[in-house]
Amino acid sequence: RAPRAGALGAPPPPRPPPARTYMLLVDLLLLTQEPAFCEAAKARVSARDASFYVEASLRAPSAAALATAVLIGAAHAALGRGGRDVYQLTTALAAAANLAPAAAPLPPHVGSRLVRLVERLAARHARLAAAGDPEARVMEDLTRVGLEVVAAAAAAALAPVGGGGRGAAPPKPAPDPAAADLVYALLHRADAFA
Repeated sequence: RAPRAGALGAPPPPRPPPARTYMLLVDLLLLTQEPAFCEAAKARVSARDASFYVEASLRAPSAAALATAVLIGAAHAALGRGGRDVYQLTTALAAAANLAPAAAPLPPHVGSRLVRLVERLAARHARLAAAGDPEARVMEDLTRVGLEVVAAAAAAALAPVGGGGRGAAPPKPAPDPAAADLVYALLHRADAFA
């Protein structure tokens, strides 16, 4: 996101036109399909390099976590337009699903935004299904993709570490402590997943 007006004494740059936003999302979707890109995205970036992201403080996130934060923001923005921008929503969710294992563990703010996104998708699906709207099927599919992002991020963050080699003891579960933030966000909004 761009800095707010007055931040650092500079007005925010104009928003990119939708066509450019779509192209950036498609490019990122294509890149996230490459395992080498996702592996390279695990590298940490400095807080100064992530200073454009003003929604929350992300202390030395990985490039994948930062990209996931931006993708989740794009999905929220698409839902904010009445959920009519299904193309932006689908592309952002698909890229986030591809990147989720590399982004784990998600920073607390990003994990809670992700859970809130799935909650919003589920609520929109419920409203459309109750109205008998045929678009409910699309929202159901998008909700499933959102759940896949959550599952991939949680599975990667909670994966056991250690072990390896012949005769070595099996790996013992040692999840990253930051994974607790995603689990907490899921438990906090558990009623949305009923």
